[in-house]
Amino acid sequence: MLSNMDRLLVRDIMTSPPITASPDATALDAARIMKERNIGAVIVNEGQRPVGILTERDLVRKVVSEGVDPKSVRVKELMSSPVLTVAPSMDVLEAARTMARHRVRRLPVLRGQELLGIVTERDVLEVSPDLLEVTRDLEASAGDADSAFLTKCSSCGALTDGQRASDGLVFCEECWHELRTRAY
Repeated sequence: MLSNMDRLLVRDIMTSPPITASPDATALDAARIMKERNIGAVIVNEGQRPVGILTERDLVRKVVSEGVDPKSVRVKELMSSPVLTVAPSMDVLEAARTMARHRVRRLPVLRGQELLGIVTERDVLEVSPDLLEVTRDLEASAGDADSAFLTKCSSCGALTDGQRASDGLVFCEECWHELRTRAY
């Protein structure tokens, strides 16, 4: 069944249009949107560009459990950023791998700078329940929690998933390759 996933694309299973919120919206506003739309997250947009994502988990951890007034805190103070995105032409298996590798359950879908939709772990699992095991195995092998987040390359400053590290420094794939080439 997984071999057929190579041909199924993100655009085939994504939810469109995605539900968004402004960075200046309050936590209460975002929570109400999630409740009304029966969703677990909103994409945070500045204009048409996604700058973050706010989940129910963010609200519980950063607002409710801390006793913060949801009317006074802004989405931009709570959102996860930078936001990891995928293209609509990416195959579903690769999207599942991306989610597992970065320990996220939702990926905004962009074509260029245009926000088209969102693909969730649930969307993937609805078309292929077998992928649950694959994504969990990948998540378990991903290492510690810090390696699951994007960080800046120590050389060029580009965002990277930190798969290449040396002496405590994190490098993107291109800089890692250049560093290794110079070493020989």
